[in-house]
Amino acid sequence: MTTTFYRDDIIVCSFHTDDDYYTAAGDRLRASLDRVGVPHEIRCIRKPEGADWIDVCRQKIPFLYEMCQKYPDRKVFWIDGDCALEYLPDFVRNFTADIVGFQRGFSNPMTIGYHKRSRFWEPCFWGINTTPLARAYIESAYEAEKQITLRATDDYFFEEAWRLHAPKLSFQVIPSVYVANFSETVAPFFLFGSSGNVAEFKGQASQHGVNDDTPNMAFWARVNRRLRRESRKYFGRDVLPQFPFHGLGGHTKPATVKLPPVWEELKTMVDAGKKGDQTEAEAALSRLKKRKLLSPGQQNAVTAMRSFLHYTTPTAGAGSDLRLAWWERPYPGNYGDWLSPLIFRSLAGGARVLHVSPDGKDKEPHIVGLGSIARFTNASSIVAGAGVSALDADVHPKAKYISLRGPISADVVKNAGGEPSGQFGDPGVLMSRIFPHSRGPTNGRRALVRHYAHRKKYLRVPEGIDDLDITMSDPTAIADFIKKLNTYDSVITSAMHIYITCHSYGIPCALVTFEGVEHKVHGDGTKYIDYARGAGVPELAPVPIGFDLTDRDFDNLTYDYKVSETKKNEVVEAMEMAIASYRALI
Repeated sequence: MTTTFYRDDIIVCSFHTDDDYYTAAGDRLRASLDRVGVPHEIRCIRKPEGADWIDVCRQKIPFLYEMCQKYPDRKVFWIDGDCALEYLPDFVRNFTADIVGFQRGFSNPMTIGYHKRSRFWEPCFWGINTTPLARAYIESAYEAEKQITLRATDDYFFEEAWRLHAPKLSFQVIPSVYVANFSETVAPFFLFGSSGNVAEFKGQASQHGVNDDTPNMAFWARVNRRLRRESRKYFGRDVLPQFPFHGLGGHTKPATVKLPPVWEELKTMVDAGKKGDQTEAEAALSRLKKRKLLSPGQQNAVTAMRSFLHYTTPTAGAGSDLRLAWWERPYPGNYGDWLSPLIFRSLAGGARVLHVSPDGKDKEPHIVGLGSIARFTNASSIVAGAGVSALDADVHPKAKYISLRGPISADVVKNAGGEPSGQFGDPGVLMSRIFPHSRGPTNGRRALVRHYAHRKKYLRVPEGIDDLDITMSDPTAIADFIKKLNTYDSVITSAMHIYITCHSYGIPCALVTFEGVEHKVHGDGTKYIDYARGAGVPELAPVPIGFDLTDRDFDNLTYDYKVSETKKNEVVEAMEMAIASYRALI
């Protein structure tokens, strides 16, 4: 190994095997780097017994990870062992992006067509900056090489990490004219070598397909347009699934669409979680991990699968199963929607809670609980605490209405020919019964919790306000979230079930919406008044505010309301009646 130091902010690294071709190539590489005046670490390695070119290429990943660990304060450049540098341009040497390199095939921006390529980078020469995102990218490639069992070269694992991190990474593409023999007008600095191994091993190493886990975009654009039309027809709004295989409550036919292998595994995994088949769910997850790094969206699906498994795993002495309708998406779950299985399981003595899609198509007896989902009822539905979000909601008159969120929902049911019982109260008011907390000294701060439809909007949030995420489904995560919520002086929220949770505990709360995106939350505002009248608290409508919270006075928007214990008892009684009514039918 030869190491020469000319400047201490970059390092070029590589390795080569001890055969004649690569040893000579490594010597030429060292000489070229010395001539250019670039510090380097070029290592000679012995090829393990039985290893071939694919196995050696794979070692590039842990080697580059080692170099990034060894040189945390330097930009780390990789160069293939049989390549060379004529010089190093300043725009490459001094790059400021997270990643610098050549596009796949040394293509120029007019021809790359990444949607038609199996990978983005040509990793024979590229640089990794010292930024946290750049080093996280390399760490992900390192984890992919350890985790994925496919027979593959370094390119595969770099691409896995790229697909995971690309939305956040900044990158700089080196023009292809700087490669020898690619241009007659620019002096090339990079000389590309070839041992011939690529052709010899072609077809033996795994490669990403163009549509491995990103289906054909033109095709899915057409599918999504159709889904939106059907969604508006059946639901009066766009209700798009997180994964196309879920369809829209049975209105689509996933069997007619061939899904990418990754999505097939995700479908198998989530479906197994819903059925309570932990063995199959974990097996599908294991197969998935052996072929790819999981994206954040796929990790969210894993979280949802484990949440389903929690509710579909019986506890000792539990009664018969409950079939319950609630919205499962967006994964990992929306706080308000996933309160429903948590509350019903608690009141049903730990019984298994089986998910029913709230699309109104399930003909077996089922309970419809928390949320604005009364419009999705049918003759097999037993309603306990659900409500409507608009006065023109279309509800089923033959559903059994044990209780509703409030009297406005009852009027809608009555006008449709149904028979509401006259019992009111949103089940969310029971959270203080399920997770008892006494509010002691608070932290002097406010919590901001946005409706999931608002969570991606950029807000200017001042010091003293913490922006908390509402996406969760795991009961432990929900318990921890509520415990944390109780440590704040007050809460600002555009999510109704955060508002209701605050009223359950007596946490001072401001109910808001955001100017210009009020329509993102479905409904005409009826549900807030309906809830208040049903829970016996003063009526409030969300106050529209701008995206700049830095100069907003929230004191005059914050109210200290608490649902009475008497009302909570009424809600418990209604839910227990619904459970008994359901069990009498099965």
